[in-house]
Amino acid sequence: MITQLPVSFASSRRQVLAGSAALILEIAMPANAQGDKRDTIIVWPELHLLSGATMRPEDWLNTPAVVVFWETWCPYCKRQNVHIDQLYRATSSQKIRIIGVTTETNVAKVKAYMEVSQFIFPVAIVDSSFRTQFTHRLIVPLTCLVSASGRLMQVIPGEMTKEDVLSLAATMQTGSTPKIAAITEG
Repeated sequence: MITQLPVSFASSRRQVLAGSAALILEIAMPANAQGDKRDTIIVWPELHLLSGATMRPEDWLNTPAVVVFWETWCPYCKRQNVHIDQLYRATSSQKIRIIGVTTETNVAKVKAYMEVSQFIFPVAIVDSSFRTQFTHRLIVPLTCLVSASGRLMQVIPGEMTKEDVLSLAATMQTGSTPKIAAITEG
């Protein structure tokens, strides 16, 4: 007897499988074939945060940044966001920006996700054109490191380990390219 899965479970399973397949394909491709735009200068738009605050382009001047693209349906994002939140809390007194970015359009859903998870790092909902400044990759989570001069230093696809995420603060302060141990598969 074949049992049909509930639609919500089947949909989320398809999304996870599609994300896993995308990760495998992206790991196998050279970085330049994946559409990374390393060394480009990021043009910061005005970003409206879930908190109601606004980040203006001048807020990014001379400040290194960790930009994490994620979505609420992604289990890998959920696990990595725990570490991103820890990084944000640990660097609150340092001159470094940490921001989560999603292209989801349901503001209430994103706010509920942040509240239930007790995450406090700033989050902006953007359109896909913001992401294309960094890369053409569609994988999530996707962590992008931007130097204090606004230059894209590195694009890191997939879920990062806690140690690698927490090491980003020191790396960003020195302006060096981080040595990421491994991308976990979940």
